[in-house]
Amino acid sequence: MKIPVARLKKALLDVMYKDVATVYRSVEVTEEETGATDYKFQVVIEDLPCKLSQYKDIRADQDDRAQGISLDFRLTCDPEIVIEENDVVDVVHEGETFKLVAGTSFNYVTHKEISMRRQREAMQR
Repeated sequence: MKIPVARLKKALLDVMYKDVATVYRSVEVTEEETGATDYKFQVVIEDLPCKLSQYKDIRADQDDRAQGISLDFRLTCDPEIVIEENDVVDVVHEGETFKLVAGTSFNYVTHKEISMRRQREAMQR
């Protein structure tokens, strides 16, 4: 029996992908005048339909300067989308924007799941 992959992917798009993401990647930029090389984040994907969900518990980290909080999420999208580790991803989920850093991705026939992390100091909003 052949799996109706196209129909399943369409169903995910219609039913599950209610969030929207913008993906930024650090790319090498060379200044024309000086020839100096620098790295800057540039948009590589806009208006990506996706699904953001919570993945793990909140973790608190303490160092000598501040207390940090890490929250883990899972981003689900079409498997043909290329999101690399350490890409910065802004996801709008139910009106709230989450700034996340991409981790490992797992590809399936119908979708891709990417582990995401949000880090901030404990007193930041």
